[in-house]
Amino acid sequence: MSRLFGLLIALILSWSTSATAGQLVVIESSLPALAPGQMIDAATAVTVPDGGKLVLISDQGTTLTLTGPFSGKPGGKMKDIKGGDGKLLTSLSKLVSGKQADMAALGTFRSGPSNLFPPLWSVNVQRSGRHCLPPSEPAKLWRPKSDGAANLRVKPLPLGDALRVTWPAGDQQMDWPETVLPSKDGSRYLVRLEDRPSAARVEFKRLPGDLPSRIHQAAWMADHGCGNQALTLLSSITGSP
Repeated sequence: MSRLFGLLIALILSWSTSATAGQLVVIESSLPALAPGQMIDAATAVTVPDGGKLVLISDQGTTLTLTGPFSGKPGGKMKDIKGGDGKLLTSLSKLVSGKQADMAALGTFRSGPSNLFPPLWSVNVQRSGRHCLPPSEPAKLWRPKSDGAANLRVKPLPLGDALRVTWPAGDQQMDWPETVLPSKDGSRYLVRLEDRPSAARVEFKRLPGDLPSRIHQAAWMADHGCGNQALTLLSSITGSP
């Protein structure tokens, strides 16, 4: 009986330790045993060899970068890793494991010339899909080439008259015609440069104003169909490809 009681106490202590130690999600890893998107316990010892790198995020949204040589428990290098948001880690895990966006595309984004890719919050007029925007900032449009003036047609969906706007030569970005066609949450439009054969179907999604950090913003964006934007934001925070 005493042995059984001792085993029960040991199991309770073990569960308590693991439950309060905090979880971490792997964002970038040079270690074969730890893949991006994998979750580990903050109290689990890891070894990063010389020249290696491991980027982790806690359920509080705190980022930790371990560069080799390192051996120890990641939790000892972080503060406030208890009582966080488990849903945050789940969202980030799905995002960086490639289930919602292509990490290779993000690597191309980070390594290529900046003028070939839209800024984080700008809407690529040649790409259909959902575009996440800050809570209250006006939307901006972006095009790959800026050498000549262009005519842009914007048509609200499902019904509405098209608006024709002139895009000035030399400008890659242009303000969205907010006063006529609001970029409110859930609004949808057909957007077409008149020299393009087809229009892009664009839907706007506004982020809530009460998200506590940019890490939380990235997770929210991933959950709401803006995976590539979320990866871009996450990359700017952690420096991970």
